[in-house]
Amino acid sequence: MAKKKPKLQFRYYEMGAHEQVLALLGEDWRRPYGINISDLHFHNYMEVGICYEGRGKCILRDTIEAFEAGCMTIVPPNYPHNNETEPDETAFWEWMYFDLDSVLRDMKELSFNKLDTEYISNALYESALFFHQDMHRKISNIILEIREECDRKSYMYREKLRGLLQSFVVELLRIHNVNSDMPRKNPRSF
Repeated sequence: MAKKKPKLQFRYYEMGAHEQVLALLGEDWRRPYGINISDLHFHNYMEVGICYEGRGKCILRDTIEAFEAGCMTIVPPNYPHNNETEPDETAFWEWMYFDLDSVLRDMKELSFNKLDTEYISNALYESALFFHQDMHRKISNIILEIREECDRKSYMYREKLRGLLQSFVVELLRIHNVNSDMPRKNPRSF
């Protein structure tokens, strides 16, 4: 019998005006995940997941990782993935979607040396990242701070998020070993 080809579902999210993060937080995300491991989905934005409890499998294209509390995922746009909890279990994840194209435009505007944002986005969108928070402490702390800003929406939270998202991009580039060999366009003159 031939192996069943996985189905692929597009899950579209709409970002609010002047927003760079869509945060899906709270108890609604405590549930069983992934009824059928062969069905994958993808999004129009980068997805960042934080696991607080539960166990199961995280499917990232052709790779399967075992998740538990303390795990995080960073999944590029258009990247097939899914989570599946252990039978008869629930998991508690929270999800955030980042508009990295907008973040990269901000970074390009602020950079002394014009960043090659196409090169950067290709590097960031090439592969997904699955890790325990202890493995990548810097980016984990940034992600948790972004989550808190989205939850509280304190004074000037959008401005704070812009800075945190730029820090997120830099740390993610470092994790992917994109370094000073990154091409830059002509420097800006002042």
